[in-house]
Amino acid sequence: RIEAPIIEDLSKIIPIVGIAYKDKPIDTKKLFEEFGNPYDQIGIDNSGKVAIEWGVYGVPETFLINDKGEIFYRHAGPLLYNTFKSEVLPIIKSNKK
Repeated sequence: RIEAPIIEDLSKIIPIVGIAYKDKPIDTKKLFEEFGNPYDQIGIDNSGKVAIEWGVYGVPETFLINDKGEIFYRHAGPLLYNTFKSEVLPIIKSNKK
């Protein structure tokens, strides 16, 4: 929930794909009703297997992935505004060139 405004801002700059990690569908639906749905796509990971394959060790995690499917940035934990502004935005801008 704390990340919702930041994800909304990100969705105006780049496509966003979310993973509903071990979430009940009703909880995901409630979240979207409360904050809107900024995601271009959303995947379901009921078992947590996808997270394990990606090496996720703390939820939430944020990954920036280039058009070749390579992860070029990873942030474990909630994405707070200061991290978004000081780390994520500059990385996105430098990779859009």
